Amino acid sequence: AAAILSLSHQLGGQPAERCAEFGEQAGMVCSLIQEAARSGGGWAGSSSCPPQEQVASLLSLLSLNAHAICDAELQEIGIGLYPLAALANHDCDPTAAQSFGAAGKLTLRALRPLAAGEAVTIGYVDLAAAASERRQALRSSYLFTCECRACEEALAPTPAARKREAARCEAAASLREEQRAELAAIDAADWEAALRRSTRAAEIAASLLPPGAPALGLQLLRAGKIHAHCGSLRESVGYLRRATEVLQAVHGEAAPLVRDAAEMLRGAQLELAYGDNSAAS
Repeated sequence: AAAILSLSHQLGGQPAERCAEFGEQAGMVCSLIQEAARSGGGWAGSSSCPPQEQVASLLSLLSLNAHAICDAELQEIGIGLYPLAALANHDCDPTAAQSFGAAGKLTLRALRPLAAGEAVTIGYVDLAAAASERRQALRSSYLFTCECRACEEALAPTPAARKREAARCEAAASLREEQRAELAAIDAADWEAALRRSTRAAEIAASLLPPGAPALGLQLLRAGKIHAHCGSLRESVGYLRRATEVLQAVHGEAAPLVRDAAEMLRGAQLELAYGDNSAAS
């Protein structure tokens, strides 16, 4: 409890609308606690309820410090409060990534070698977004303005920086559209369209995301699967090799997703080698 309460809640720094929401939610929580006390449940062995302002502060703390618990494919399945991991700051080119195992166990793994004293940072928001979008999301959800090197360079007050930022905004929008169309084509079993969209999405993702980003690994994995399905084995091997490297760094080699990716890579390599040998003979 002490570790949790040591985290910042910044209730006073929240926008008025969010403060009001936390106040309403705190009132509901206190009412539930009082009802439980009347029916014999009690609160920590007492019939008293914590002050409503304290509950609102805890809700604010949760909103700022909780992690979205995601499966290996980055689908959100819950939230968790991890006091130690909550100390990891955001960076748009993070040094680490989080993954979740059995019972929601959180693991942070370095994405590159870290020097002694170097900060362990993670990404709080969509790292493929343009710097202006990332800053807005961080300010809205976490109450700070990102001043990492990537943001400072992207938002420098120069014509060249403004041109790059505009191009990145367009690329981020294109990535979202390509991914939407890619998934729609997969659902429709339109493999020609899926192949085209997946190839383009992988190219854009690689240009926008840090090289160790989990989202990049998943996009490369999808591209590798689709190329294999369509018989483009040489391209499939390239995508699957890169995907396996990224996902292993994030999840560890024992993770089911990583083992599956490695197995797909071996299968594509064997099939490609067999085809090359058959052609040679």
